[in-house]
Amino acid sequence: MVVVQPKNKMLATCPNEMVDLLAAELAQLGCEEITPGYRVVFFTTDIEGFYRVHLWSRLASRFYLVLKEISANTATIIFDKAKRIQYHQYFTADTPIKIQINSAEADPKVPVHLMGSKLREAIADSFLHYTGKTCLLYTSDAADE
Repeated sequence: MVVVQPKNKMLATCPNEMVDLLAAELAQLGCEEITPGYRVVFFTTDIEGFYRVHLWSRLASRFYLVLKEISANTATIIFDKAKRIQYHQYFTADTPIKIQINSAEADPKVPVHLMGSKLREAIADSFLHYTGKTCLLYTSDAADE
């Protein structure tokens, strides 16, 4: 059910002390466009590369597929942009998902808990609009990792 693209933007989480080691490990495993952050390493890879890092990485805690990056300074903009994504192309309504909110700013204009709330609303509305079904959602902010 996942939309496979030639290259997917992904992220891997790990303790902050291991970010540089994880970045080096991902490079060894053939990932590209590697960008370390706070407790996360962004990278691109194809579907074969994703399976490779999932199987061989010893340092990553979790892997996430980045569906879309949204730049917004209000909760309404987050909702409007997120609602346009056709989530049913990535997962089914009965598949439980976890939403990971990462802000590029230390003190974001929109609080992280409000971002998560608006994103949950947008995903539910999108599923209802495109499939007529509601979906199961779990959220956490970056501090939960």
